[in-house]
Order: sequence, then structure tokens, then C-alpha cells
Amino acid sequence: MEPADYLPDYSDLYNSEPLSDISIVLHEEPCCSQPISACNKEKEPDADAQSLQHITLPGHSMVMLGFSTYCKTKVRLIRWAYGSLPKSKIQLPVPISQLSIGQLLVKSMYQPKPELAGINQQEALQLIALADRYGVNKVIKAASLMLTAIAAEDWNVSTAIGVYTLPPGCVDSCKELYRVAAGKVHQVLGDLELIWADPGSGSNSSNTGSQKQQWLLQLPYSALKQLLENSKTRVAAESTVFHTIEAWYKEQQKAGAKVTCEQLRQLVALVRMQHCSVLYVGTVISQSTVATACLTPLEIGYACACGAMQAALQPQQSSEPARHGFQPLVEFTGWQASRRPASAMAQLTIDWELPSETIKALVPQHKDDTHMKHCMKLGSWQGQEFELTLQISRSSSIAGGFLIGLYLILEQPGESVIRTVTFHLLAKGVTGNHADISNSAMYTMGKLGAGWPDYFKMGPLSSWEQCEQELNKKKLLHTDGCLHLEAVITSIS
Repeated sequence: MEPADYLPDYSDLYNSEPLSDISIVLHEEPCCSQPISACNKEKEPDADAQSLQHITLPGHSMVMLGFSTYCKTKVRLIRWAYGSLPKSKIQLPVPISQLSIGQLLVKSMYQPKPELAGINQQEALQLIALADRYGVNKVIKAASLMLTAIAAEDWNVSTAIGVYTLPPGCVDSCKELYRVAAGKVHQVLGDLELIWADPGSGSNSSNTGSQKQQWLLQLPYSALKQLLENSKTRVAAESTVFHTIEAWYKEQQKAGAKVTCEQLRQLVALVRMQHCSVLYVGTVISQSTVATACLTPLEIGYACACGAMQAALQPQQSSEPARHGFQPLVEFTGWQASRRPASAMAQLTIDWELPSETIKALVPQHKDDTHMKHCMKLGSWQGQEFELTLQISRSSSIAGGFLIGLYLILEQPGESVIRTVTFHLLAKGVTGNHADISNSAMYTMGKLGAGWPDYFKMGPLSSWEQCEQELNKKKLLHTDGCLHLEAVITSIS
């Protein structure tokens, strides 16, 4: 008696004419990303599309009937319609550049155990998607086992993200694969503060953002939801979670991806509102693209109240039906969840080595030059982007004179955003002396930020030469020709 998992070996018949009673036509099709019902129309490959490739293989209906639900249906329809018409064709459209994956799929149907040692991680995902499309379950299982056998540290992040783009039919058959993928995504993106603090953040940066930020913003909805649901995901403040959702939503809109209102509501439900400040909920969340797209004014109001009176708005403990007025909080139970684990980033430090040549270029060249000039360094923490800005402005006390100021500015906060920020600005003196210039403050700031117009206490200056002389006198110009500036933000509400 044969074991239950026994599979016959038809390897000798693959790509051979003997006993072949059908032809398998693999062809590239631009629409193959659409649902299978829209793509699998019985038609010859488009003769006019010269760039699309195709290949024809001799096939055997006894193999197709046994290992592909799609081909089984096609063979039966052919027999029902045409009887024993010789060499009937079965069309198998594949994504562009995946003819080799299609061939591997067909070859694997003939093998008792698909031989997949020669493919990489991306090709394994492509094979799983194609096997799901054509109902070849043994190939789905084999490719999934191949990937899960790879050590977690050797997984590509793109592979982990790619798992979440597999067809819904793969969820049940690839549970272990999804588990490993979720672990990899959390390993790389699990501390949201560190992701947003990577160089390249900020809308005014010439950089498009760090690689990790791009991964985060390109996550499929299910992957982002799972990341935010994970009890081990770390932040310095819950505002970072909402900032992540909004940035992700904007990126999806930019890419033309569809995000439903219900999906947004499910993501917002994961924000632990009781750990957000009233200022943040009332002036940032309430004006956000996400909130206006998926929350009602009443729900936004309850989000504000949740931040202000967390004890009064805990979910009801009794089994009685919730009162109508509390319905938003019953739906958004995550708003009252406990605090997330703390990020490894307990404060934001912006270090800036500013070349003196950059400052020199900003100094007014003539008395009629009244324009305010500045340069900046960006940083991000707790869902808020900051500019450390050196600003050259005209002095009203001396004709043609100018002042050099240092400011901390909220990056694009919106017209009515208010945040309370505790920060410290430092101009570091040359090593070995105590000529540091330091100022600390707690400001409730909006669009204009906060700082000091004559930060270096040099008074009105008349020329770059005088400015350079004063900076050297204060031991602030280092041997590398730079000012060494630092901003430390210790709290935001």
C-alpha cells in the first residue's frame, strides 16, 4: 500500500513528445497582474506585441489533471467541447519576464518533489504566486518550505515585504512563511523612532529618505497593520505611530494605490490615543489627511477627550450594552491600550558641522540686501520633523549690519499646529576650552519656531571678515573650518 503522501514521478515525460496529447503555451501578458478571470481568456499570444515572449511545451493531460486545478478544468472543458481533438492548447499567461518561472512551474508538476535549489528568494515568491494562480498546491508547499528553511538573518527585507503581496489564497497554505516574514519586518522596522531618525527624512531634503523609511512607506496594508499591532513595536511617543500612518497613506496616494476608508479606520484604531497629548490630537491629528478621510468630527472630539481624560473614558467593564455616546471608543478600543515599549532613541540630537564658507555665502554683500537668509539641518522625533536653522538677518541698530541667529523650527507643522518643545541649543567651542555657547528653553511653538536672533552674542556685524574674527575670538571655528552646532530635543507634547 502506498503512503498517503506518495506522488508519482513523471520527470521523464517533461518536455517530451511521446504520449503528449496537449500543448502548453506559456506567454507573457501585460494584464497578468489583474484577477485571473480577466487574464485567462483563450486566445493566442498577441502577434502584434513583438516585445511579448511565449514558449510552447508538449504536455500530458494525465499530469495536468493530477496537479493543477486550473489545467484540470481546462482539460475537461476541452474534452467536453471537442472530444478527442488532438493537440489541444492550454494557455498559461505569466507576468512579463517570468517565462522561466512558468516553465519551472510546469516542470515541477512532473516531479514528485519540485527541485527548486537553483532559484533565489524573489523567484520563489513569483513561483508561489503563479502556483496559486493555477492551483498547483505541491509547488506552493515546496517553495514555501524552501523560503522558511532560510535563516532569518539571510532573508532579504524585500522578500519579507513581498510575502504580504502574495494572493489571499496563500494565507492558509503558507502560515509559517507569513510568520517568518512578520518577524523579519519587525526586526528591521520595529523601532519606529530609529526609522524616522535616519538621514534623508524631511520634505525639504534632497534625499528621498533612508532605505528603511522607503521600506516602511511601501509596506502593504496588512504588513503595516501587523507591525503596529505587534506589542513589541517601539516608539518614544504614540504620536510617531500616527505620523507613520499618515506618511504611509500619503505615499500610497502618491503611488496610485487604493486605500479604503475602512482600512484607514483600522490603522487609526491602533493609535493609543490616551498617550497622545491634547495639543497633538487637537492641532495635528484633527487637521491631518488621515483623520479627515476616515473619522467623523465626533470621533475626532473623542480622540481629544481620550488624551485629556484617559481615566474617565476607559472601556466599560460590565456586560451591559455601551451607551450611544460612547460608541466611538467602543469601536476604537486600541485608543485606551497601554503604553508601547520605549524606543532606543530617548531624545533627538541634531549634530551639525556647518562650514564657514556656507555662512560666508549668506552674509549680505551690500547695504541694500535686506533679504533674510538661512541654511538648515533636519531631524525627526516623536512624529515631528525639526529644522535646526542658522539665520542671517538685518540689524535695525546699524545701517548695513546683520545678526546671526540660531533657531529650532517645526518642519511644515500646518497653519494651526501648536507643540510644546523642550530643547537645548549648543555651539561647541574648540576642544580644550570652555567657550561653548549654550541655551535651553521650553517653548510652545507653531509655524515660526523658537530661538535667538543674536545667538552667538556678537552684536550687529558689518562684514564677513568681522564675523570670522569674532567667531575665532570666541573659539567657535574648529580646525576643519566648521561651526559645530548641536540641538537636543528632550520632550514634545
